[in-house]
Amino acid sequence: MQKRLIAVIFIFSFLISPVFADKEDPMLEISKETVPGHTRIHKFGHLEDAGTSLEVIWSPGGNYNFTNVAELQNISSTDADDTVGGTGAWNITISGLDANWLPQSEVIQLNGQTPVQSVNTYIRVNRAFVLEPQATMALEATNEGDIYIGPGAVVAGVNANPRAFIGANYGQTFMAIYTIPANCTGYLETYTISTFTTNKEFEVYLAISEFELGNRRIEEYHLEPIEFQNDYVPPRPLQSKTDIWVMGEVDVGTGKIAVAFDIILVDDEFVNIDQTFKVNIVESIDLMSTEFFAFIILAAATMYFAWGTQENRKAGLGFAFSGLWWIAVMIQWVADHAGTTQIGIVWLFIAPLTFCFVMFMEKSWGQMDDATKTITERKNTF
Repeated sequence: MQKRLIAVIFIFSFLISPVFADKEDPMLEISKETVPGHTRIHKFGHLEDAGTSLEVIWSPGGNYNFTNVAELQNISSTDADDTVGGTGAWNITISGLDANWLPQSEVIQLNGQTPVQSVNTYIRVNRAFVLEPQATMALEATNEGDIYIGPGAVVAGVNANPRAFIGANYGQTFMAIYTIPANCTGYLETYTISTFTTNKEFEVYLAISEFELGNRRIEEYHLEPIEFQNDYVPPRPLQSKTDIWVMGEVDVGTGKIAVAFDIILVDDEFVNIDQTFKVNIVESIDLMSTEFFAFIILAAATMYFAWGTQENRKAGLGFAFSGLWWIAVMIQWVADHAGTTQIGIVWLFIAPLTFCFVMFMEKSWGQMDDATKTITERKNTF
């Protein structure tokens, strides 16, 4: 019974912090940007009037032109009020990849229908959004016209060769298109399709183009109006510089299609995702230090051996050493968890410390009893 009890105390004390650690969600840690080398990408787009021929799922519809040359982008709006001091959008942020396929972004001040050229060149534009609307900051304040981003010529705010598009009053791009940066691998986790128009049949394709290779479809869906989600278990890897996009069509007339997908980007130097999660979770939630583990093992071990020792003197000495180690455990816990909500757990270690103190006193009195008994026995022999 004694050995079972001490084993329970040891396991309970040893696992206090790992129980707290199990509450941590690795995906949440990625979103919190506490996992080195990992980034969550959520892309979504819609096409309100998909036709009977395949179109890319982004606001303008139709085709989408990829390029292998980094180009300056012309940014313009179809509404003159989308300008600094106007009643529409003042600035936008564009985000994409440079000539080396590395991420970059910049802020552009709008000038209505007059195109403003980007400072950087882009081989891909992955997204854009309104950074600053009109000064009133009303809830409805956003871009009043369609905003075009692309290298093409501009007429009345319309770009002849757009790479990104922000529809009027939407405030951001809706493009189910993304390109994996250089020196990264993307892991496709989820893919969601929503079709809205009744009595129609939709065909939706997920496609990729790996660097310097041809286009290919990797998923095909035939749907009536429905919302459908595909979870990739395990996630599907996408090599660096891979383009991924969605196309769709309807059997008759027009229909509405919306899609979304989630990708985890992993820097190539972090090749083992599980290993990276474990290391980062330890750092992010501040699990016990190496010193804590050493102290608690010594404290539990000396208490165990002291309990199993028959000679009172040796047992008392063992409980004394165990008590000192339990004090060290408590001090190290405080050092590791100062300023956190877990510091209150330190009081749980009072239980084994008190046990060691009580047993030390009992064994110490037991030593006196042993000595008295020995003296009595010797007297009786004479």
